Amino acid sequence: FWGEHSRNGPTTGYDYLTATAVALYYEHSRDAAALEALRRSTDFHKFFTYPDGTPVETINDRNRYWGVSPWGHFGFSHFADGRRYAEFLAARLPAQPKTGLAVLNEPSPGGAVRAPRPAGNELDVESLGRIAQDALYFHEGSNAPIPQDQPRYHHQMSVPAGIRKRGPWVTCLSGLIATPTTSRWYLDRQGHLSVFHEKFGLIITGANSKHQPELATFTEKIGGHIVSTPTSSRLQMADDADQLALAYNSFFAVLEVMPASDKRQEFRFVITPTGRMAEADLNLQLILKPGEALETAAGRKVVLDEKPIRWSAEDMGNWMAHHGWTLKLPDGARLTWPVYPFNPYRDGPETGLGHAVATVSFGLNGKQTITLAVEANE
Repeated sequence: FWGEHSRNGPTTGYDYLTATAVALYYEHSRDAAALEALRRSTDFHKFFTYPDGTPVETINDRNRYWGVSPWGHFGFSHFADGRRYAEFLAARLPAQPKTGLAVLNEPSPGGAVRAPRPAGNELDVESLGRIAQDALYFHEGSNAPIPQDQPRYHHQMSVPAGIRKRGPWVTCLSGLIATPTTSRWYLDRQGHLSVFHEKFGLIITGANSKHQPELATFTEKIGGHIVSTPTSSRLQMADDADQLALAYNSFFAVLEVMPASDKRQEFRFVITPTGRMAEADLNLQLILKPGEALETAAGRKVVLDEKPIRWSAEDMGNWMAHHGWTLKLPDGARLTWPVYPFNPYRDGPETGLGHAVATVSFGLNGKQTITLAVEANE
């Protein structure tokens, strides 16, 4: 993978761009080192792409979200599995050329700031150009299966991050740590878990942000300052459970993702203080859909819009349901909606509900285990 600011982790969306340049260079040079780089890039992307074709956001140090990419498919086409991966991506691109433009608060595939983007299920001119480039340089041949074709797979990177698919569920754990920077283009690596379902899409996002500790998986208050990134991490992946250990100043946390069934994905956080524990919180970022209903076990029900929600543990109860899934909760959960994440292209927060998230938060009070599960309602 290519890391824009650090080799400790990838800049996923821009790796597509970089791989495209390497692929074009190879077409004209036949440099064996370039082909080897394309092989490694193919391996990275085929493992860290969700079943809907979008890149896994949890490991990305630049962008919280990225659409299905048309960039550099011809670079993947040197390999049988790469040709299948290119086919997989192409099948998930928007189906129609643009008929109108809308400006969205997101980068184009090339990273242009606030570039015009097509409205709805449409392709813009830039994407059409990339598809034409893919067709021009594509290398035909047989296909080989990719992870998305399999009922289950897992992959662990050389750095502490990994992904696992079991049936309709995909989970990603990231213990990536990097030196903080003031650059707006480099997000704080503070998200550690994502949960995706093939039918419902991304449910829990581990997307990173900038100067927003309220979106960090863990926070602790040390000397009047809020710390949102761990000091060290370790990842161990096994069939009986994937475990990500995170060290903070006043506690250790072990995130365990249990084997999923067709209907349920369970995970838990085991908290162990290292002495006197600082004021600390656990936060999960939820992808909620504006215009759809949100309901809790305590009887709260609302159709989501711009109106702020600040629900206490008494408002929540032991579950919340939305968009076809239910999140099972232990006592003490609090919910906040909407939270507008940082967008580096705006150098400020998002302004539209389409990229807002909710947070479910728990206060940490010493040695404890917090167990949650996402269940499909169907």
